[in-house]
Amino acid sequence: MFALILLYHITAISRCASTELSDNFPLYITILILITN
Repeated sequence: MFALILLYHITAISRCASTELSDNFPLYITILILITN
């Protein structure tokens, strides 16, 4: 599960041009931090 989410983050980062990504990126980072902790 973690690997899947990590892969999603990498994919999202590579699509920084997306407006939706730009708006939600802090949320994705927060979720990633919560999972790793």
